[in-house]
Amino acid sequence: PLDEVSKKYILFDPIPYWNKIKIPVLAIWGEMDLVVPAKLSMEMINKALSNTENKNAEFELYKNSGHGMSLVGKPGERDFPRLEPEFHKRMVEWLKKTTGLLPKK
Repeated sequence: PLDEVSKKYILFDPIPYWNKIKIPVLAIWGEMDLVVPAKLSMEMINKALSNTENKNAEFELYKNSGHGMSLVGKPGERDFPRLEPEFHKRMVEWLKKTTGLLPKK
């Protein structure tokens, strides 16, 4: 049996919150995430944001990363503390572009 905190975590549905998002979004997943099913999560969030007509949403899926963007070798094997090499660069570029600090292409 699960404790109450675990039940709330497992049963939490973020989609009603995503349905309300109208600000720019950069959503990033690691394809080898063992906590959140990345592709399903991406599809659900994309659908929710399309309901809000949010035109400023970008998605990134890193093939060799897990939940915390740590590199993953074999399934379930983390290469902690190494992170996906493009992760921080992608976030900084997106922030600069979104805030107007980087010219849009």
